Amino acid sequence: MMGGVSAVPPAPGSAPDSEPKSEPDNEPKSELDSGQAPEPLRDPMVALWRGAQAFRLASLAYALGVQVTSWQSYAQPALSWLLITLQVIWTGVAVTALSLGRRRRPVVIVDILVTLSLVASSYLVAPPAFWRTHESLPTTLWSTNAVISAALLWGPLVGVLVALPVALACNAVSDTLADSVFRDATVPVLTIMGLVIGLLRGIVTRANEQLRQAIGIRAAAAERERLAREVHDGALQVLALVHRRGGTVDAELAALAGKQERALRRLLAAQPQAAPPAAPDLAAELVGFEGPFTAVSVPSEPVALPPERAADVLAAVRAALHNTERHAPGARSFVLVEDLGDEVVVTVRDDGPGIPEGRVEQAAAEGRLGVAQSIRGRMAAAGGSALLRTGPQDGTEWELHIPRTRPGRAGSERGRRAGREAT
Repeated sequence: MMGGVSAVPPAPGSAPDSEPKSEPDNEPKSELDSGQAPEPLRDPMVALWRGAQAFRLASLAYALGVQVTSWQSYAQPALSWLLITLQVIWTGVAVTALSLGRRRRPVVIVDILVTLSLVASSYLVAPPAFWRTHESLPTTLWSTNAVISAALLWGPLVGVLVALPVALACNAVSDTLADSVFRDATVPVLTIMGLVIGLLRGIVTRANEQLRQAIGIRAAAAERERLAREVHDGALQVLALVHRRGGTVDAELAALAGKQERALRRLLAAQPQAAPPAAPDLAAELVGFEGPFTAVSVPSEPVALPPERAADVLAAVRAALHNTERHAPGARSFVLVEDLGDEVVVTVRDDGPGIPEGRVEQAAAEGRLGVAQSIRGRMAAAGGSALLRTGPQDGTEWELHIPRTRPGRAGSERGRRAGREAT
């Protein structure tokens, strides 16, 4: 929008002002300035997934060691080698898919089914009595991978729910399920594993989101600084130039340029916030209403109000100033802000002809609520009150009282509805 503003040539015989200059932005942009997140943030779980696959490979090596030392004791040694081959093949598929992040959900589901199937195949390799003194297929350590994957993908609850059937299946192959649950550590170990890995997943996800927000804030701040430099060297200097030459250009244009210059400077001074916005400074907001026919006087210290209440007060002041501009063209308005501790008082006065006696009541009786009810309605919404003082040739004065603590929600809601209906 600022691209259409051009500089105003200097008046004849006047000293030339410094023309706005636009310098190219040749500063190198970092990865934060471009708004792109660093590579690890795109998949915050990738490190955990790859670590889990390293554990899968280690557990496979353990399972191969058990197979090499025990296969001659099995009732069906050839079948045990076939099963260990399938275990090796599936381990390679799972490690590749889960490390690269390709279709993890179906891979994890198949991983759970493969694990349960291999555990159940222990019945085909040897009788239950054999497994009471030997490690069941495909070893409890390798079976833990299904629990880890489920916890990484779906969180602690699913991790625990997957750990229970896997652990119980490992104990069931010895045909002494009831006794082994209490004398064997498989169930508590796998359950705790699913819970801890799932909680770790949540911690990593939250930390990544916080880091992403911090990077976004830094990128936004860098972009704001870049725009501030460009605007200051271009549009802002043009507005300042037009405002200073109020005598050589249209008076209304000069006034508007001055108002836009102040608004733009406030915008550039604002800083992005990581947390929800704090209570706005009502005094700083009201200064924005200052213009050729409006004088604003505020305390030196910020006047903080909750955002919703401050918005109602600003709308009420805007309505009062608009009423003066509409019904008393050329009249000057004066806005005074007083911070009394337990309440804030905003006085809006003009030197116009005033409102004739009974005019406000007459308008209300005729159903034309107008700006008076709009101001009163908005102040009721803010939990405050509005006092009108006016008379023929005495000007109009609105005294707005805003308490620090809102008296009641119901009354405020009724006031807000009245303010909206009036406008």
